This record gives sequence, C-alpha cells and structure tokens, in this order.
Amino acid sequence: YGQTGPLSQRAGYDAIASAVSGLMHITGPEDGDPVRPGVAMTDLATGLYAYGAIMTGLIHRYKTGKGLFIDCNLLSSQVACLTQVAANYLIGQKEAKRWGTAHGSIVPYQAFKTKDGYLVVGAGNNQQFAAVCKILNLPELINDSKYRTNHLRVQNRKELTKILSTR
Repeated sequence: YGQTGPLSQRAGYDAIASAVSGLMHITGPEDGDPVRPGVAMTDLATGLYAYGAIMTGLIHRYKTGKGLFIDCNLLSSQVACLTQVAANYLIGQKEAKRWGTAHGSIVPYQAFKTKDGYLVVGAGNNQQFAAVCKILNLPELINDSKYRTNHLRVQNRKELTKILSTR
C-alpha cells in the first residue's frame, strides 16, 4: 500500500491487492462471482515494476552519481495495470464488468467449448474475422451487414457468439 497513507502498515497480499484494486471485479464469468486470477498477477506485476524502477535507478546513478529511492507496492502496481479500465470509464463512462474469457470491445475474442476441451478464438480485425469464418466454414458471415466491422460484431455479440458456438 506504499510507504505512507492509512493502509501503509498493513500487510500486502496478492489476493487482497487484486480485490482492492478492482482486478477481481473484472475477472470471472459474466454473470458470476469475482474470481482471483489463476496466478499471482499482482505479485508478478509488482516485480516487473520494481525491475523497471531498479534499472532506472541504476541508470540515474550511472549518469549522476546519485541513487534513487523507489517505492513499488502491490496496490499501486495493480492499479497501474488497470489503466485501460480506468480510461474507458473516465473517457467513455463505460463501467468495467466481468466478461468471462471474452473481451469487452473485440468480438470474437474468447474461449468456445468443444467436444474435447476449449478453443480460444481471437479476431482483432476484419481480416482475422474473415479467416475465422473461412476456417469454420461460415463464409456467409464475412459480408453479413451485422458483422462487417468489429463495432457491429460487438453490437451483435450474443447472436454471433451463439452462431460460432455451434461449430
């Protein structure tokens, strides 16, 4: 929680920082409970931020002969990882929610259940969507007016994912 402030004396744990930061709020099934990520994402992110800060400090010392004080904590690191979520809210008033394996602004971009497990599909642009449609033997979807652009695919998410789920 940092060196100062009302929570500075509390112990830091990945799961708690994941909850307080909002990561768990956006992780899990769309209509389900918040879920802790399967690995210690907050611990890992904090380590990476610390690495960057240490390297910056070493470069600063090399150039100036003076050291730096760094402060990397779990909560600040995880909040920094959620800048896209914050930007979506601050700029577009889009409140974050859980999407399961799906993506809030790209369709299709999720796991689909198959006979023997799951298949993850990620089509981030129209060319990739066309390739997915060809592979799934659904060429009629490529020029369908409801799915011509990612924006339209997002608007028609439920219908499109239902069609793709049957393949």
